[in-house]
Amino acid sequence: MKNLSNTSFVSIGSQSKPPTLVREEIQQWKIRMIHFLEGIHPRITEFLHNPPYVTVTLIPRVPATTTTPEVQEFYQPKP
Repeated sequence: MKNLSNTSFVSIGSQSKPPTLVREEIQQWKIRMIHFLEGIHPRITEFLHNPPYVTVTLIPRVPATTTTPEVQEFYQPKP
């Protein structure tokens, strides 16, 4: 038989430690995790659902030459 009092205490977490996931308490854990994350930054859950928009520049592919290798196209964030 499990020691439920110890499991509940460990799953709560603290200000600096996130709550531990216990399968039997998934709904309570979800609420505690949201509160933990909002304690880090009030808008963090908003950022998780809607990440900040980062403008990027497409750097085109450069074909290989006799002296340089091919460079694949990639996206580079704008400053």
